[in-house]
Amino acid sequence: MMIASQMVSQSDRDGDRKLSKSEFAALADAWIEKLYADKTGKLSQEQFTGNLGEILPPPQGFGPPDGGPGPAVPGGPGGGRGGFGPAMLIGPGLFSATDSNKDGALSRAEFKDTFAKWFAEWDAEKSGSLTEENLRTGLSAALPQPNLGGPGGVFDRPGGGRGRGGPGIANMPRVEGVKLDPLVAANDANKPLISKLLAVPSLRARYLGYVRDIAEKWLDWNKLGPIAQQYHSLIVADLKADTRALDSFEDFERSLASETQGSGVVGPGGGRISLKNFADQRRAYLLNYSEAKTAAK
Repeated sequence: MMIASQMVSQSDRDGDRKLSKSEFAALADAWIEKLYADKTGKLSQEQFTGNLGEILPPPQGFGPPDGGPGPAVPGGPGGGRGGFGPAMLIGPGLFSATDSNKDGALSRAEFKDTFAKWFAEWDAEKSGSLTEENLRTGLSAALPQPNLGGPGGVFDRPGGGRGRGGPGIANMPRVEGVKLDPLVAANDANKPLISKLLAVPSLRARYLGYVRDIAEKWLDWNKLGPIAQQYHSLIVADLKADTRALDSFEDFERSLASETQGSGVVGPGGGRISLKNFADQRRAYLLNYSEAKTAAK
């Protein structure tokens, strides 16, 4: 849990790398001040996650290319305080864990009371303080794991998913991740919005222009690599200490920029390649993409 180190660094007043009961309570109060800065009585999950970005900001340098404003989406650059970062991954789970009456609205009292309860539970040895390891273990048990697969949990099934998936999964085309056609859904009747939008020539051309812009700016490892390294560094200690990981720590290390096949994202033929290899291959595919070429296949 990357949040554990943030909690210690933000509230360890005496520098002993532990949080006393008063320090932990002060941390809750400090977070409440930022979460409820607009004096809202209660927060929805969307509001909570957006405001959490003030507490858990993205690593330095993570943002739209060339410092632009980015898309206006809730909780993201231009549409919320946090941007895409730790807050968006942790926010929903933290909200669920602290919304004690499960009414979908989080009050200050619920948040503060949950922190008080956590301290009592996690200080199992009654030492009067919590180490970063205590925090990490407690948070891992208290917070639900983020669903990175979206609705249906589609990871590692044939074509790039694992899990049961949602309706229509059996009819989805098998694709190699780096060679996923940007227009794969253009003629899919089960996706009426995107198929109708892409049927308009001007919108189709604009969309493909955005795809190329992303490939040129964001899939360039010189731009993406430092950001990926920042996130890698942020979670490396937690991954190394994880005793329930499905893959080894060595696989995690190789998954960032290794040139050899191992743990990582799904590559051509279903093998696993590093994030760098995926970005390089996906970038090359998209920069060489031609709608006429794919139509002729």
